[in-house]
Amino acid sequence: MSWFRLWHVVRRSVAVVAALAMALASSTPSGATSLSSPLVGQWAFSSAAVYNHQDAPDAPAIPVTTAITNADIQAVLGAAESLWPGHDATAARFVIAPLGSTALAVTNGTTVTVSPTAAGWGWSVGAVATDRMDLQTVIAHELGHVLGLADLEGGNDLMSRVLNPGERRTTTSETFAAPAPAPAA
Repeated sequence: MSWFRLWHVVRRSVAVVAALAMALASSTPSGATSLSSPLVGQWAFSSAAVYNHQDAPDAPAIPVTTAITNADIQAVLGAAESLWPGHDATAARFVIAPLGSTALAVTNGTTVTVSPTAAGWGWSVGAVATDRMDLQTVIAHELGHVLGLADLEGGNDLMSRVLNPGERRTTTSETFAAPAPAPAA
């Protein structure tokens, strides 16, 4: 393993451990709310391991400190859900809480934790700003995790793990497993 890759793995592990420590110190398992009502500053974890996330490529030179609100998530949620036609992501719960390092959002089961400041980049809500992270893309990406898809490394796919400032992604090459046939009557 190269030193660069090892550093990346260590940095990511520290971010996940820091996020978990913050969660345990500041909330209860009932801290999440429904899809229609995200809760700011609360954390909730399901029994699934934290593996699915979307990251910025690096930290910004001058961090943005303005945080998103519940209304911002609601403003892009319909457009994000429309990128998954025929799939029901209403089980998703959204919380806004600080994440470590370059994490924009982390999905654990059906709970999506969104960085309030897009890892310091700031969020664009609605029109895409060239120097901000696109909230619609990140919410759609995380809904893909809620639906069972994994991160892709590299590329410009909706499910690609790293998002660059000013990018909006709307398509994925990922497919869902065919549903099991209904039992014979």
